[in-house]
Amino acid sequence: MRVERLAALVRLGEHHFSRTFRATFGLAPHAWLRERRLERARELLMATDGSILSIAMATGFADQNHLTRCFGARYGTTPAALRGGRPRLA
Repeated sequence: MRVERLAALVRLGEHHFSRTFRATFGLAPHAWLRERRLERARELLMATDGSILSIAMATGFADQNHLTRCFGARYGTTPAALRGGRPRLA
């Protein structure tokens, strides 16, 4: 979602919305959303046997490579390496 749309939903100007959002959540709206998407991807990687590509698509990343880059920057490992550290589900 774009900041313009979010600001319009709560009837604030874009700048005021962004400033208020950051003061409330400690992150810019796009960074906050990326964090939530990465958390959800991590949960799915640990709890399911879905492919990394399907998890990337389900959590709003452009492709598997996009998820892998963002995941590595956030968690310091790749989705495949994280998944390799746990038993696979049958």
